[in-house]
Amino acid sequence: MPIEKSLSYPTEPDKFSAVCSEIFGDNWREILSEKLHVHYRSVKNWETGRVNVPGSVVFALNLLQSEKKGVK
Repeated sequence: MPIEKSLSYPTEPDKFSAVCSEIFGDNWREILSEKLHVHYRSVKNWETGRVNVPGSVVFALNLLQSEKKGVK
């Protein structure tokens, strides 16, 4: 399912999950935790909404999403 809008801050967990899946594929949790040098559990906490996704992560995901779509 293509995501039309960028993520807002704070972002909703389901939108966060959808964007990450679109960018990184099925193993997005592991890939994202490795790329950000954070524990896998942190990513799971963001996914469930237990902890808000940091603004810097939302910003980076929006950049990656724009790049993937070819937006300049």
